[in-house]
Amino acid sequence: MRDAGDNPTGTPDSYTTRANRPNGWLFLVCLAQKGQRVATTLTEALQQRLYTHLRGAYPNEGGGLLIGSVDGDTITVTDISEAENTFPTEEQFHRMGLAPDFWAKVEDEADERGLQIVGFYHSHPDAPAQPSHYDLTHAFPNLAYIIVSVQKGEVDHVNNWRLREDRSQFDSDALNVS
Repeated sequence: MRDAGDNPTGTPDSYTTRANRPNGWLFLVCLAQKGQRVATTLTEALQQRLYTHLRGAYPNEGGGLLIGSVDGDTITVTDISEAENTFPTEEQFHRMGLAPDFWAKVEDEADERGLQIVGFYHSHPDAPAQPSHYDLTHAFPNLAYIIVSVQKGEVDHVNNWRLREDRSQFDSDALNVS
C-alpha cells in the first residue's frame, strides 16, 4: 500500500487490516457478496445534518465519512464526520478530497466506540447524484457512497451507491431513512 501522502486525494489506495496497517491506516471492508444489494440505513436527524453540511459547502463539493456498523446486508450509519475539502479552491466545485490525518482520526474514534467507517458522502453541486468517472477511479469497493445533488444551494435528490469489488462500476443500493 502506498502512503496516503503520495496520493493527491489524501486517501490510501487499498484496504488494510488492523494487524498490518502501515502509517496508522485501517479501513474495514463492508462484507457484501459480489452482486448482493446492500441497504444503508440512517436516521432522519443524521440525514438533515448531512444535508445542512452539503448545502453549506455549495457551490463547492462537500463531504465526509459515514460511521456505523455492518450486519449482513445492512449498513447502519450512526454518525457522520464532516470533512474539510482539501482540494485547491479552484477545483472544489467538482472535487472532494480528505486530509490523510482526518481519515485516521475518524477511524480511531470510531474504533474506540466499537464502530467503523462504513462509507463516504459527498455532494455534486448543480449535477446529478450519480458517480462521476473521478468517483469511480477513487472509490473503495463495498462501502456506501451517498451522493447528494445540490442544485442552486438546495438538496435536489440523493442516491446511494456501492463500487463493485472488481471496480468496474457502481451499483445502486437502497437508502432507508427512519
